[in-house]
Amino acid sequence: MGRAAYATFAARGTYATPYAIRRITDGRGREVFAHVVGLRQAFDRTEVGVLTATLERVVSEGTGGAAAIDRPVAGKTGTSQ
Repeated sequence: MGRAAYATFAARGTYATPYAIRRITDGRGREVFAHVVGLRQAFDRTEVGVLTATLERVVSEGTGGAAAIDRPVAGKTGTSQ
C-alpha cells in the first residue's frame, strides 16, 4: 500500500489501487487496453475528515509551518506517545 495510503486520506477515505499504465493504443490509434480503476471505501469519510483537520492544524498552527504552500496541506511532525 505504501504511498497510496496517504492518497487515501486525501481522497476522503477512498482507496484507489495504484497503476502505471492508463491505456494502450495500437498503431492505428485503437485502444487495446484500458485500465479499470479499482476503488473501495477504506475508511469512514467522517473519521478521515477529523484526522485530516488535525493534520492540517499541524501546518497552519503548529510546528509544521514551514510546510505551508498555496494549497491545502496536512502533515505530522515529531513523535507521538
